[in-house]
Amino acid sequence: DKRAPNIMSITAWFNAVSNWVATGVLGVDELRERVVLLEYFIRVAQECMGLNNFATAVAISTALQLTPISRLKDTWNVSQR
Repeated sequence: DKRAPNIMSITAWFNAVSNWVATGVLGVDELRERVVLLEYFIRVAQECMGLNNFATAVAISTALQLTPISRLKDTWNVSQR
């Protein structure tokens, strides 16, 4: 912590964003609401890329690739229609 406080801060921020996204998606029980939230986070990540905010885009993308979220087959299938 003392030798690299900025790296520790960035890592903590990245983890907080990823956890926020994952918790948000996994915390919704209704399929349609989960799809809407998933699509929202994808749009946010795309907007971040357009703003050259790559760190946030990668944090969101990483969260969406977590095993508990990637296993939501029905959610991903509905969102791709």
